[in-house]
Amino acid sequence: DGVYTGDPKKDKDAELISEITPKGWEKISSSIDLASVDDVTGGMTNKIRVLLDLAEKGIESQIINAGKEGTLKRAIRGDMGIGTRIIKG
Repeated sequence: DGVYTGDPKKDKDAELISEITPKGWEKISSSIDLASVDDVTGGMTNKIRVLLDLAEKGIESQIINAGKEGTLKRAIRGDMGIGTRIIKG
């Protein structure tokens, strides 16, 4: 549903990270394992880096689970209380 501290399917203690800033990312990126979640887009780490670059330019975004019913609609309508927000900080 966003960025977690671990794989929530394998780690019952994995927690959703509600907000990531460039400074915050420096602190948490070494402590979470996103390398195991890779895909054709470069994986979650690459997605976060790209979104942090946009955040530095004032463009906020969020990572959501678009496969979960109603989530995409909520995001399009401006609900920033779902998933993980990527902001300048």
